[in-house]
Amino acid sequence: MDDRHAPATKGDIADIVKVLAGTEERILAGTEERIVKFVADSEERIVKLVGDSEERIVKLVADTEERTVELIRDVETKLLNAFYGYAKSNDKRVLEVEGNEAVLRSRLATLETRVTDIEGRLNIPPPQ
Repeated sequence: MDDRHAPATKGDIADIVKVLAGTEERILAGTEERIVKFVADSEERIVKLVGDSEERIVKLVADTEERTVELIRDVETKLLNAFYGYAKSNDKRVLEVEGNEAVLRSRLATLETRVTDIEGRLNIPPPQ
């Protein structure tokens, strides 16, 4: 094959086919190894990313749950304080009404006593 312009023989073509076949096998073998390694590496990275993501999600859910429980407790405390304030002021009103009622009963009793005294003086029998 020194003469580049000489026609190729069947033997030359067979030699080229052998060389190309060997080259193809080496290329495919190297490529297959690289692909297998790349897939394995990618799988490891994906598994690690999924694991990390899962841990972060679990932590976020736990944090959210804690904040929600704390918020519910705060709301509960505020509601209880509001009801306590309402109950306290309502108790004051009830005591005031009861006091006013006692004063009114006392005054009414006084009036009834006076009316009875007047009736006794005028000798009017009490109504039945």
